[in-house]
Amino acid sequence: MNTTALFVELIVIGTGAAIWLILLLLGIFGYTWVAWKETTALVALIPVLSLVYVLGIVVDYLAFLLYGKWDKRLRRHKFPNNEEYESARIYVYTYATSNIINRLEYDRSRIRIVRAWSINFFILAINTIIFVWIQLSVIHFSLRLGISMFSTLAFGIGVASTLYVWRTLSLGYYGQIAQASVFLKNEGIGKSLDVK
Repeated sequence: MNTTALFVELIVIGTGAAIWLILLLLGIFGYTWVAWKETTALVALIPVLSLVYVLGIVVDYLAFLLYGKWDKRLRRHKFPNNEEYESARIYVYTYATSNIINRLEYDRSRIRIVRAWSINFFILAINTIIFVWIQLSVIHFSLRLGISMFSTLAFGIGVASTLYVWRTLSLGYYGQIAQASVFLKNEGIGKSLDVK
């Protein structure tokens, strides 16, 4: 995966994290103190983008840790153990054409994005409720309850759909690795280089 694609991936993940972090801060401390003109200025974009990038790294790693065991179970649909998966993956990434590798990397990027966004959606649901009940206390109770229920439902659908897509893409990715590995080995690609 090239650096630009990785940068964009982490920005996409970090944007969700930035939104829920801002929502949490505004929920706790209010929003009257924010100088909106200064925060939307072009000069503020560089530090904000840096923070979004770092948040993307953190959420991506958190998602990797949280879904690690589930991911290994999905992998067992195609590979009996982690060693066989790693061996097949290394073989494919070593001997496959750049088109195949680019496709696999594109799929891995999508997998990481939806995996991380399942966490973003979950935290957004919590922080929206915090914001509504702390900062919008002047609004009628039934309206706050309605907003809370709607946002919980909407973000819940976001969590469920990203988890479903993550699972489907992961199974597809492992299937592609298994198929490519078998194809390359059957064609004898790389075998002549392995002989000592």
